[in-house]
Amino acid sequence: MRKALQSLLHLKDPPHRTALAFGTGVFIAFSPLLGLHTVMAIATAFAFRLNRVAIIAGAWINAWALAPCYAFGTFMGAVLLGVDAGLLVELQIEHA
Repeated sequence: MRKALQSLLHLKDPPHRTALAFGTGVFIAFSPLLGLHTVMAIATAFAFRLNRVAIIAGAWINAWALAPCYAFGTFMGAVLLGVDAGLLVELQIEHA
């Protein structure tokens, strides 16, 4: 059982393969296909035989960055369109 689990999770991979898996996960995390990050990460991990834990961790790292990215995007859109950004921020906080 232990050997099968280690084989499935690629726990014996060298550090550069683990870093490659994590970096690939981070790349997937910034995909605009929200909700499909986990599916894309698992499919990529199986296709390229990468560390599944590292690639999932990388794909989920964007959860911490979503709010600041969307807030900045909303602010920049408001500036470019000439809309009062304060009103947009109040509306976003109200709906959150």
